[in-house]
Amino acid sequence: MEDFATDIENALQTLAAEEIVFFPAAFGFILAVDATQANAVHQLQKLADANNFTSIILMSDERQLMQHATTIDLEVFNFLDEQQLPTAILYNNIVGLADEALSKTATAFILIDKSNFSKTLIKRFRKPLFAVWLNSRSTNFQSFAHYVVANNQQSENQFQALQFFSWVDNEAVALNIAHL
Repeated sequence: MEDFATDIENALQTLAAEEIVFFPAAFGFILAVDATQANAVHQLQKLADANNFTSIILMSDERQLMQHATTIDLEVFNFLDEQQLPTAILYNNIVGLADEALSKTATAFILIDKSNFSKTLIKRFRKPLFAVWLNSRSTNFQSFAHYVVANNQQSENQFQALQFFSWVDNEAVALNIAHL
């Protein structure tokens, strides 16, 4: 197991200060903020909009998801267990997050992130993260972060694709989401 205790502590302090953290995940590099803090989400959403990035909510586990998605079909968990790639699902009726983190209809793409660093960070922070994912380690994007995880030397060709689905009538419907 990687030793990233210092990075976790620094990232936790940065998130608590409502600032942006940059870190690698299984599906790319992430810029993230506390999903419950309207000002932090607003600032990151402006960056996402300006660069045509898709935003997602990162959660640590099914329990955390059930705290925030009021109408959830439990069959979605079986579907997620079968997926080989990181999978974001468009959920309805999301509560407990900043309004800025949701669409006008209270929906959001949510990913239960199983990346070692991400999962540890979210569990320790005890709140979901509002995130945009990048397909590049570009210092242009790192410059927006108040804390850049030191252990971010993962190669772009090690990333898995991120897939998007909507869950309709007990069935996953694949969505084509374009991003930079």
